[in-house]
Amino acid sequence: MKYRVELEEFTTTPEVLLIEPQPDGSERVIWHLAMKTDEKLILIEVVNDTHLVIADWYGNLSLYHIPSRRQQAQHKFDARIAMSARVSLDGRQILVAYCEESNGLQEVLEVLEIPTLKPVARHLLPDWDQIDDDCDADIEPDVRLFQQPNNGQAWFYCCGANCSWELPESHGYYQLDLASGRGTFRSLPGLGNADDDLCRPALNLELGLGAMLDWSRVTLESQQDGEPGAPLSLLLFSLDSFEPVGTLTARVFSDEQLDDLEQLQAGPEADGKAYSRAQHDLMEQLQQLEWQGDKLAMTFMDQQQWQLDLQGGLTEVKTEEENKPERSWSPEAEFSARIQGRIPLTVKENIADTLKWMVSLCADIDRQRRGKRFAFMLTDSQGTELDQAEFFRQAALSHPQPLLEMLVHFTQYEDAEVLYDDLNCGYAALCHLVMGLVKTGNPLYLPAVHAWVNELDLDHELFVQEELLGALQHQFGRDHPEVEAIVDYTTDW
Repeated sequence: MKYRVELEEFTTTPEVLLIEPQPDGSERVIWHLAMKTDEKLILIEVVNDTHLVIADWYGNLSLYHIPSRRQQAQHKFDARIAMSARVSLDGRQILVAYCEESNGLQEVLEVLEIPTLKPVARHLLPDWDQIDDDCDADIEPDVRLFQQPNNGQAWFYCCGANCSWELPESHGYYQLDLASGRGTFRSLPGLGNADDDLCRPALNLELGLGAMLDWSRVTLESQQDGEPGAPLSLLLFSLDSFEPVGTLTARVFSDEQLDDLEQLQAGPEADGKAYSRAQHDLMEQLQQLEWQGDKLAMTFMDQQQWQLDLQGGLTEVKTEEENKPERSWSPEAEFSARIQGRIPLTVKENIADTLKWMVSLCADIDRQRRGKRFAFMLTDSQGTELDQAEFFRQAALSHPQPLLEMLVHFTQYEDAEVLYDDLNCGYAALCHLVMGLVKTGNPLYLPAVHAWVNELDLDHELFVQEELLGALQHQFGRDHPEVEAIVDYTTDW
């Protein structure tokens, strides 16, 4: 593959780097994207070295054209959190599974073509009572993580348990044929739990094997030092028959590594709930399970990494700090990284022109924001960055009306409470503008300031308590009715 991607996550917004390895072993960042939303990204993948696919768990799917550095297509799904996506094995389609919010959380798999993101197929997934007549558990396809073992199928893990406090239940795969739209449920051996913190089964089509957590009763075994340990076991099963073919011990945990060893030793008959919690804690130690050739690669909660062969041999993978290759940046990527999601503006000699443009940007916050950040990066004609606080202080004295218009647009924006000026989500968006108005000492601006404060999430905001209230009381006095109202509001929050 010609390119690779890195994700940098800040409090305000995720940022995606597109990196091109160079012939001399160095690498070059050719594209820096600050995401428009701060939602968790569930898919970031380069397709055919021509496109970049990004999806978040609030139903936003975007396709970017790498050569032109432009967004080529986008699609919005009626989904929230319960969603996953993957590029098809042939790189020609994107498969998206989600719970449709407006349709009673109906589980759906949609197939979209690349590069248009035009939907070409839609499959309704069955409810739990339509899956398997012989299974007593309420099992249903899990849309949060599905697998595509081959280009013609999508496999959905199904399990009657999906929370840490639930006992393991019957489980299996709902295998959907993408051409016909027909699906078949096949039971897996043993029991399972679809909790998000647990590993799903890992599939290896070349070997015809699957590997999954073994929820059989835990029997403590003696370690080299003679102390008891709890083995975390994996169950191997055939992808042809779905029958078990053996078990492997992934790792043995001592009482220093696992708090609940006594509950495991006592067994479920002593205290069923305590044993269940202890077994779940044991299974949760395994954070990642995947095949690498004919070996299982495992990553544990303590960051240890091991490889497990089919004979039960374990090899620890040493994660030595690699010498990072020398990195360069294209001018465009470097500039985008420097502004960090802010809106770059060159302040003109006639400040009124700049403020007019700022008003138009505030009227279009939904498109201009980057994640949780809505802020300006102001520079002079020479490219020198200007101090926002000083700019808005002067603007409030000479041109207050555009500033008031900007506040009106902000307070009318439905998600105003999640927008911040800084990367650490401490100062609310337009805080410097508000302070500029306050420092004029003009009480006519206080209603606009009050309206701005009313839109904030004061549980996650520092500016009001640390700076604004003191400035209000200094400028207008503690007894001013509007100041008292703002203080009372923040106190009662």
